[in-house]
Amino acid sequence: MKVRLESILDAQQALAELAKKDLKIATAYKVAKLIKVVAAEVELFNEQRIKLLQSVGSTLSEDGTQYL
Repeated sequence: MKVRLESILDAQQALAELAKKDLKIATAYKVAKLIKVVAAEVELFNEQRIKLLQSVGSTLSEDGTQYL
């Protein structure tokens, strides 16, 4: 199954909200596993995004605030 990164980034917040709900044990377990997998993908995406931004240019704006 192919999933776009955009969908994964959108799903992260939705899964967090779903995990707060009172769910059956099996469903809560599946949601927790999904959250773990999605978090790992988002972390990898953010690491690569930061590396790319650093290689292209400065991570500071003109007024000195950090973009990342």
